[in-house]
Amino acid sequence: MSRVSRARLRQRSRPTDPAARWTAAPGGPAFYAYSTNYLIDVPAGIIVDVEATPALRTDEVNSARTMIERVEVRIVQIIQTFLSCSIPAVDNKAIRL
Repeated sequence: MSRVSRARLRQRSRPTDPAARWTAAPGGPAFYAYSTNYLIDVPAGIIVDVEATPALRTDEVNSARTMIERVEVRIVQIIQTFLSCSIPAVDNKAIRL
């Protein structure tokens, strides 16, 4: 990273909250902000994961990858938990999956 870009990044970072970034919407005032990134299961209509990141596009893309990986791990854990449970069967005998 060049000296100029480091100086620019320092100017755009908030000293009290270095993760916040200077941002502005077209035609609006500039301010320090975060982006909230949501991973949504659209057919089910539920939010599966949320992550706050600095308002930088690359961080938002990395956040999406991270959330997908976390959800994949959780799904595997849920399936393993479900498969290790005993399910009651007829004649009070448990079936082990």
